[in-house]
Amino acid sequence: VQQSAVGAVPRWQVAPAQPAALTPAHWAYLRISDGCDRACAFCTIPAIRGRHRSEPLEQLVDRAVALSARGVRELVLVSQDSTSYGADLYGRPRLVPLLERLAGCLDVHLLARLAGDDLYLQAVVQVQGRMRKGG
Repeated sequence: VQQSAVGAVPRWQVAPAQPAALTPAHWAYLRISDGCDRACAFCTIPAIRGRHRSEPLEQLVDRAVALSARGVRELVLVSQDSTSYGADLYGRPRLVPLLERLAGCLDVHLLARLAGDDLYLQAVVQVQGRMRKGG
């Protein structure tokens, strides 16, 4: 492993100032959280990615606004367990409020596993339905 100019930090762990574009100009990925706290017998995500860690809601909204200003119109939210988004930071899941906040500036799609109670999943589906209808 090559060392960065910092010394002890491997180069692959140093984030670039401007991430490389991995998508066409009109859409982008936005990681909302990483890891998972669920103990599914068939899944190795907790062992590989660690415990669930959410990005702060305001930080995600700021990133989405910046992406929108650069011409991005579709946002794909990435997470191993999106229904748990925010539970670690705010004491309860906050995916619905995040989707509502992002709906104002971009078309949002979820690229993640949805698990949780039926009422919460219904709320997520309702928010996504309103987003597709434009209100």
